[in-house]
Amino acid sequence: MTTDNRSMNIANSPISAYLQGGSGLQGTATTKSASGTAARSAGVQVLDGRIEKDATRLATLGALSTTLDGLQATLKSLKTHGMQFSAAATGTAVGVTLTSASPALATHQVEVQQLAQAQQLVAPAVKDASAPLGTGAITVIRVSVGDATKTVRIDGASSSLAGIADKLRAAGVDAEVVPGEKGYQLRMTGQTGAANAMRIEVAGDATLEDMLTWQPPEPTGLKQTAGPRDAQLTVDGKAIRSASNTLAGAVAGVTLTLKAPGSSTVTLSGDAGAIGRNVQDFAAAVNGLGKGLAALKGEDAATNSVVGQVSAQVARTLQGSDTAALAAIGITVRGGTLAVDAERLDAAIAADPQAVMDLFAEPGNGLADRLAASLAQQLGHGGAVATTAAKTQDEIAALAEQRDALAALDTAAAGTAAGTPDYTGAGAGGYTLSGLLQQTSRLSLFDFIV
Repeated sequence: MTTDNRSMNIANSPISAYLQGGSGLQGTATTKSASGTAARSAGVQVLDGRIEKDATRLATLGALSTTLDGLQATLKSLKTHGMQFSAAATGTAVGVTLTSASPALATHQVEVQQLAQAQQLVAPAVKDASAPLGTGAITVIRVSVGDATKTVRIDGASSSLAGIADKLRAAGVDAEVVPGEKGYQLRMTGQTGAANAMRIEVAGDATLEDMLTWQPPEPTGLKQTAGPRDAQLTVDGKAIRSASNTLAGAVAGVTLTLKAPGSSTVTLSGDAGAIGRNVQDFAAAVNGLGKGLAALKGEDAATNSVVGQVSAQVARTLQGSDTAALAAIGITVRGGTLAVDAERLDAAIAADPQAVMDLFAEPGNGLADRLAASLAQQLGHGGAVATTAAKTQDEIAALAEQRDALAALDTAAAGTAAGTPDYTGAGAGGYTLSGLLQQTSRLSLFDFIV
């Protein structure tokens, strides 16, 4: 992107209102009036609104990915591990998924004492999430987990609560600004597991040091609202600890997903009846996908476009299958859904169970395999979900840069009102905001702020 295009984007954005009517930096410091400051503050709010909209889009795309992952898990079980086996769990403590083509058929007792939990730290509340904090001095934040450390550099342009959250997220830290009774708070969330406790070192601005340092047992501004801990459970009386709530190997041939403290009985079985149950589960998962996709649609055109593309891809895959062979075993394709005639399905399984399994699980040709490949295409590099998510992340970064620059202008305006030297601009190309936006050479953020 050239400097001309970047300047045009800023000049044509909703925040350009503050450039009108002498409310920019052009002329003497006396033109930096209260109206100019108010216009810039309004511009920050506009940008915050756009960032929030994009963040909502990313969250929805994340929910879409989770929905598709759920169907993929069902498809993987069918196409990789056979349809003649089933895994079931009673109670609400665990969920179970087959992970072996030849699981040991048995019954297991699972007792969940506690779920794995992530650490959560919350900073003191502030009234305005976009307002700069402290003096604007360069501040370095280091977030350490074990031997790994992520470092963030904060300056005056990114010293607001929202700006700090953006910087932390860019470094790979799960950070967000959340509303509370007394204003807005920065919340940081780690990974599940007792070994994933965070330590946060802050050096630079005293205000940020007091707010964000976390070096227990020393008292700090951050408060821990949830501590990191491992999951604890027993399987057939054997005690197990896990940093995650998803366990492979605790029961041979399956993956356990811990849901809540309590008891469950996990049963692995193999019989012809499992084929029919697996076909029913497959149809239910496909039909549930349609309902899940419909629930994700809203007012955002980009999100709706992605959801529409995924829905259309699923429908094309189902309609492109051997619909005559499916109909012969009692399965009817209706757009992006499947209708099951249980009586005809049971008869087909009794007559030729292998033929029924091949329709769904034959490597490369089975419906489960083809549908799984279709979903992977949407989720993978170049697919609709990944492409839209990447574009949205880039847009958030660009908007955050513009917002931080405006916040810095507010700080500069406050300094001028307190008696700093005036800024005289000679016209286009001089050190006025409108002049800087007309520059054809690449501008640094420092130039823009000045």
